[in-house]
Amino acid sequence: MRGFLFDLDGTMYTDAGAVPGALETIGALRSRRIPFRFVTNTTGRPRSKLVERLRGYGLEVTADEILTPVRAAVVLCQEQGYRPVAPYVPEATLEDLQGLDLVAGTTGRAATARPGAVIIGDLGDLWTYELLQEAFGFLLDGVELVALSRDRYWLKGNQLVLDAGPFVAALEYASSRTARVTGKPTRQFYDAAVKSLGLPPDTSPGDIAMIGDDLWSDVRGAQEAGCQGWLVRTGKFRDEQLSESGVVPDRVLGSVAERSRRLDLRAGSGGDRRRERRDRRQRGPPVGLCPLGGRHRQMLGRQQRRRPRNGLENPLRQCPGRLRGRGRSLNAASTLGSCT
Repeated sequence: MRGFLFDLDGTMYTDAGAVPGALETIGALRSRRIPFRFVTNTTGRPRSKLVERLRGYGLEVTADEILTPVRAAVVLCQEQGYRPVAPYVPEATLEDLQGLDLVAGTTGRAATARPGAVIIGDLGDLWTYELLQEAFGFLLDGVELVALSRDRYWLKGNQLVLDAGPFVAALEYASSRTARVTGKPTRQFYDAAVKSLGLPPDTSPGDIAMIGDDLWSDVRGAQEAGCQGWLVRTGKFRDEQLSESGVVPDRVLGSVAERSRRLDLRAGSGGDRRRERRDRRQRGPPVGLCPLGGRHRQMLGRQQRRRPRNGLENPLRQCPGRLRGRGRSLNAASTLGSCT
């Protein structure tokens, strides 16, 4: 891979702290001079607070290494000439909207004229009926709707909580207007993130991987932009969402720590690489994938004619395609779940 894009909340850290191995992953990339950026849909705090949080975990980063939809919204509003703008974001995030004329919303300043746009971010439990009604009224007057993200939910503590997406959808439905999204999973946001890596112009987006815990914004969004989408089993990851979403990640990692281990092994001895291949075989295929992949249908008939070893039913009879379970051996009994 020529470069990497990392989600933050749920991928690099959670409310419990930094994800184990996250710092080592970034350290390995820096030591090998592989470019990366943090791309996040977080709108509950400004970039300065994101930098402060990452540094608190021991990770030295700069604001330029973090791309947020808030700054992208500023560029959009300036290009389109939206003046003034009514923001519905936490008060701390208003500092990232510098350069715009802000009224109403969470600014505490009354609008003396109709705004050019409303900006919807993640207000969490700060949302009130009055704020929603105000934004709805502006939209009925023909104001543009700008959404910082359409994320459905995020992990807060041990609970999944609503993100900005459901509130954006409610306003779209009520006003019959379609939001212009500035963050993930839009192609424009990913194009800007890839460009910021500073790679040669002929670099293929397929040589860049987006790593995150959101199936739609991180994985599918990256894939639709031509990049690879790698899913981590941390943060808001849920097995049932992976099996039911229809989204197929290019890779599924236990955490970003797996990326660090693989980078270290590439620089190691041949014995290290052989041990890694052996360990990968012992761990079995990634969750949700058939052990034989595309060869399964061709081999199924032959496997069925063989007698099961040790008196155990050969699991290949049960799985002509995708699995929910994970077995260590093709001939060992395992819970395979439903097949498709």
